[in-house]
Amino acid sequence: FERCLDLYLCPRARKKRLNIDPESLVPKLPSPDTLKPFPTECLVTYEGHQEKVRTISISPDGQWLASGSDDKSVYIWEVLTGRCKHKYEFDEVIDVVAWNPNPETPILAIATYEKITLVHTTTASAEQHAAVANLFSTDCGDQEQVKIKWRREEEKSGTGYRMVIDVKKRMKSLVWHVKGDYLAAASTDSTSISVQIHRVSKGKTHIPFSKSKGYVQKVAFHPDKPLFFVATKRHIRIYNLTKQAMIKKLQCPAKWISSLSIHPSGDHLIVGS
Repeated sequence: FERCLDLYLCPRARKKRLNIDPESLVPKLPSPDTLKPFPTECLVTYEGHQEKVRTISISPDGQWLASGSDDKSVYIWEVLTGRCKHKYEFDEVIDVVAWNPNPETPILAIATYEKITLVHTTTASAEQHAAVANLFSTDCGDQEQVKIKWRREEEKSGTGYRMVIDVKKRMKSLVWHVKGDYLAAASTDSTSISVQIHRVSKGKTHIPFSKSKGYVQKVAFHPDKPLFFVATKRHIRIYNLTKQAMIKKLQCPAKWISSLSIHPSGDHLIVGS
């Protein structure tokens, strides 16, 4: 009875059905001629790696390109011609390469399994080559972190030395400070040494956090101010390096942050997931 009463007293409304053509909802594609200029053909192909290429980095002047691959090698290419300038060989898969942004110190940072190797790119003048050689001769005896070891190794080609940092972690992110003296490295696991800051001129490593900050995905330096950005899966923490304190915490609506970049002016931050 109550059910029949509900149906009897149910308010009735007339609904109009809209007849809409689905094709009218799809926006019209612009003409390809209005989208130019865009790449229409391949200009240069860099051939040499035998396995998958994992990472690339471009020199500050844009003339050279570094690439790292699963074939345990790093190539230095000339961008316009595709000519291979130099080849570095390692014992492990190459995870990340990062070119020093300071043109006066042509150093390439290469991350492999639990190691970061600093090599001379052989793309600079004799004066710059001597400056890098002098930098790599820095005494690494008095080290701030006992766990992190700095040591020199001779190049397999016999052309000089390379600096090796035993970071004890597999680093997935390398980023230089704009002045080229500090190198930040981050591992994706959650430990106290997942984030490390290395100072090349002193041959020392600083561990900024005594406790884990979560699964770190990316790190970055501010171009002008003493600020350090640490991105985990869902959050971005901003630290003041002078005060050694966190000043802001940003929450990203994405489920998993995968990339982080700061505008050269330092006013804007872009995050990818």
